[in-house]
Order: sequence, then structure tokens, then C-alpha cells
Amino acid sequence: MEKNSVKIKLDGVFSNNSVIQQNQPFTVRGICEKNQTVYGRIKGKTRVEVQAYSNDEGEFLLNFPPIRGGFNEYSIEIECCGQKVSVYGVVFGDVYLFSGQSNMEYQLEYIEDCEKEHAKGGNEYIRFLNVESVSLYQDGGPFFGLKEKADEFRFFYEWKTTKELETAKKCSGFAFIFASNLFKKTGVPIGIVNTSVGGSSIEAHILEEGIEKEESLSFFKERIIHRENYSSVGGIYNEKIHPMRFVKLKGCIWYLGESSAWDKTLAEKYEYGLDYLVKSYRKIFGEDLAFLLVHIGIEYYGNYYGVNLVNRSISRVASKNKFVVECPIYDLSHGWFKRDKKTLYHPIHITAKTESAIRASELYYDGLLAKSHDISPLFKGVEINADYIDVVFSNVGLGVRSTDGKPLYGFTIANSEGVFYEAEAEIVDADRIRVFAKEIKNPTAVAYAFALYNNSCNVGNDKYPLVPFVSLENVDESKLAQLYPALSCRNKFQFETTFGCNSGGAWNIPTWSAGRLFASEGVEVTVGDNGVLIEYKDLSPNYYYLGASCKLDIANLPNIHVGKERIEIELVSKNEIEFSGYH
Repeated sequence: MEKNSVKIKLDGVFSNNSVIQQNQPFTVRGICEKNQTVYGRIKGKTRVEVQAYSNDEGEFLLNFPPIRGGFNEYSIEIECCGQKVSVYGVVFGDVYLFSGQSNMEYQLEYIEDCEKEHAKGGNEYIRFLNVESVSLYQDGGPFFGLKEKADEFRFFYEWKTTKELETAKKCSGFAFIFASNLFKKTGVPIGIVNTSVGGSSIEAHILEEGIEKEESLSFFKERIIHRENYSSVGGIYNEKIHPMRFVKLKGCIWYLGESSAWDKTLAEKYEYGLDYLVKSYRKIFGEDLAFLLVHIGIEYYGNYYGVNLVNRSISRVASKNKFVVECPIYDLSHGWFKRDKKTLYHPIHITAKTESAIRASELYYDGLLAKSHDISPLFKGVEINADYIDVVFSNVGLGVRSTDGKPLYGFTIANSEGVFYEAEAEIVDADRIRVFAKEIKNPTAVAYAFALYNNSCNVGNDKYPLVPFVSLENVDESKLAQLYPALSCRNKFQFETTFGCNSGGAWNIPTWSAGRLFASEGVEVTVGDNGVLIEYKDLSPNYYYLGASCKLDIANLPNIHVGKERIEIELVSKNEIEFSGYH
């Protein structure tokens, strides 16, 4: 090989406009002439020079000391055998790995109010690197990544800033909003490394060899599919995470689980896959790597409680690992249409990501950066009595409370046979809520927000909502209770979850309206905490019907009156009337 015949190249994670983790030693990887001295220089406010030697393959690793973060831009110059290569516009700040499936991958351009969100937060110091999939393969089944770990250099990686809208639109919408909110708090550049893949499952993101070693992961052995150069288990890890092993990270934001919500076994085994992912990523990126685990949103996956079981798995992983915080989102908007009611996506894909991304960044800051321990209250235990159950919580802040000022809602309680029913609840102490139902004696268990459509549940501390829970270790789904906030008159308006404008939609509508069987003008329907009030004026003096209709169209749930044994109706009239009956 002739001297100077090999051009110096750097791994693409170190390219123009890159963000490097502040205050940590870091390594620049590249290739040049084999068995040669390589010089590395940082030029800017701080100047550093280091050197290393390339190996028999021409690969080198240059180890640099920590650089303090800030808005000063640097260049990195690499020299070998008289050749030089430089990257420019480098800043030092906090670098985050954003990973998951489509709700993380969904780009800013698909998010509601993307222009407004960009105007609030887009700047030259929030930068992103989309780790593109170069070998995704699908053949009537799961997505596949590489069968073997990718060790070749990725020269095509490209860091981009979010200063310009058209460029920022290609950044993950969730990651952008998260970063722009966090940027205001930390005041240092933020780097977004996005490795998410739509439709991917937990097993694609973990190491395949771990499945052979860890007994808790034996379930995933059956899901290994090798085809040519692709693998269903460990494939995304091999393709996207392994090449990142020289990148220093501040934390990992994880948003995945929809692919595990279709089946009870998948949802429950998700816990072991996620727990292993946390532990294995820490072996690569450092034992103190912080994780923020985002719950998945409400949607029917063929299993009424699939979402709840996945989120419970997330809660269990957060509870048994240090520096891991979970982010519940059940009480937030789950809009999947844009407000023009023309742009249709899919109920799985939430377009209204502002609330959830901001909450995630607030939880990350409070629980993992500021370490103020301001996080969501968590179920701690129960004290069972003959007529009620007292539930005890941790992380209550200033105390558990109603988040909307209305009576507590979202609890269900199980009778002596383990069958759950909607229940009433009241606060008895800062960390204690009493749950009861008049008809149930000798209760055995309690749950909160453990239902498919639970966004009317309203318990939390002074800052964050209570994490959903069920007090049973093993859940018999046939005995759980769905919540019916429409019938309990929680809200004047409620969110629909059905496809298309003709059979509902994805926006708030009036929950109750005047009955339409015999329409009459001058009818007013109002919703209060304790019921629906129907006021009739100028009616026929002979006879009339009084009626109200629940218009709410909720996908895959039966009519809200099904299974209800009692409904209370009170008639009030200024004049004498005769009650004929009800229908």
C-alpha cells in the first residue's frame, strides 16, 4: 500500500455540527494508514492535542479529556502521514439517546402545531442525528435488523441543527419538544441521537446473546428469526446501538411497547426484555446512564388491558432500577387527527405530542437532573378492611389530591370473588386514599386507571399524576372493570377514539346531548359532577318525552349502559305532572 493512499475518515457521529457530551472523556474513532501515529487536536476556546496509533487495519481511537459545555463552537482536526481532516461547528453539551418505535420516530412535521412548536424551541444549539436504518427487511412479519454487529464505519451520518423549520421537521417530534423544553432549564446544547424504528418490538433492541444467558429472557428464544443477513432479535441493536458504543450519553429516553400490547404474554414478558435492555445499555454507555421510560397511550390492540399490562411492566422496571423514572401519559390528549379534521393518521400515532413530551422532560429534569424527587406518586401498599381498602402511596410531594378539583375518579375495587367494580374514593391522609363501594363487603383488591379509556382519572400529587396500578401480582383480565367516565358524568366534553369523521373521530365532543328520538327546541343539556341536567321549556301541555343521549363513540367498547344495574333519574317540575314510565 502506498503512503498517503488511505484517506483519513472519521466515524460519522463525529461530523460537522456534532454535539459531544460535556464534562466526560470522549473517544474519536476513524481510519487512516495502518500502524501510524495519529494526532488529534481540538481548537476553540479550549485547545487540546492528543495522539494514538492506528492498528493493522488502519483503525484508531483518539482519547480526549473532558470539555466544559457551552455555546462556544470548536473544530476537531485529525492528522496522519501529512494528511488532515477537520470537522467544524462542534459544541459540547448533553447528548441523549432517543429510542423506541413509531411514536418516537414520528417526525416533527406530523405533529400538531409543528410550526408553533418550532418557533418556540428551534435553534442552532438543539441538534439531531437520525441513525437511519440501512437494512430493514420485512416479509409478512416483524421488522428485521442486522444478524451480526455492525462494526464498519458509518460515514453517512449527519448532524443537523433545528434552527430552520424545514430541517427541524425531520427530527423526531417527541424528541424535539422534549429537548426544547429541557434546553430552557439546562442552558447547554442538546444532542438528539435517534435510533427508533417504527413497528419494532423490544426484542429487536436487545442483545441476542443475552437471551441465551438470562433465564428470564428464555421466552424470547422462540421469537428469534434469522433470514439471510437479518435478525428479528437483536437486529436493531446490532445495526444502530453497537456502532454508537463510543458515544458518551447523558441519558436514554425510551418510548416503546405498542408492539407488545396485543397479547397478555407479550405484555408481561416485556418487563424482562426492558429490564435487560437497561442493564445491558449501561454496560456500554456507563452504569450511571439515566433512563426515562414513557408509558404507551390508550388504544385497543385486541386485548382490552394490553396497554395497562405493558405500562405495568414499565413501572416494575422503573421501581427496581436506580436512575430510572417513568412517565405516565394516560391523562393527556391522545389526538391522532390534526385539528383540520382532514389529516388522518392512526389512533396508535398521537399527533398531539406537546403535553407528553413536555411532561417527560419535566420528569427527567426533576427526577434525574435536579434530583428534587418530584416524580409521579406510586402505589406502595394496601390495608384491607371489612368495608374499604386504604391505599398507601410514595412520592406524594405535598400530598395526594384531585388534579382537576372534582371528586376522585378512576378506582375500582374487587369483591370477595375477585371481581372488580367501579368504586368511590376519598383522601384520608397525605399519602393515603380510602376506596370503597356500598355494595361490596370484604374487598380483596384495588386498582387505579387500570382500564383502556382512563383519561378522566384524576389523582396525583401537586405536579404529576398517579401511576396506574392494580394491587394484585397476577391479573385475571376477565375480572377487571372498564371505566365509563361518560356515565359518571365526569366531563362536559370527552375525547373520541374511532376511525373517520362519520363514526366518531379524534377530538373532544359534547358527551351528552338532547335526545333525538323526538326532537324539541328549547332543550338544554348540562353536565355536572353528579349527573346530567335536562331542562325543557315551552313543551306541549299533553305529553312529552324527556331524554338525553350519550353521543360518545369509543372504539371497541360496548354501549356505556351495558351491564349497569341501576341508574338514578329525578324529575322536577313547577307544575303537577303524571309520570308514565321510562324507556
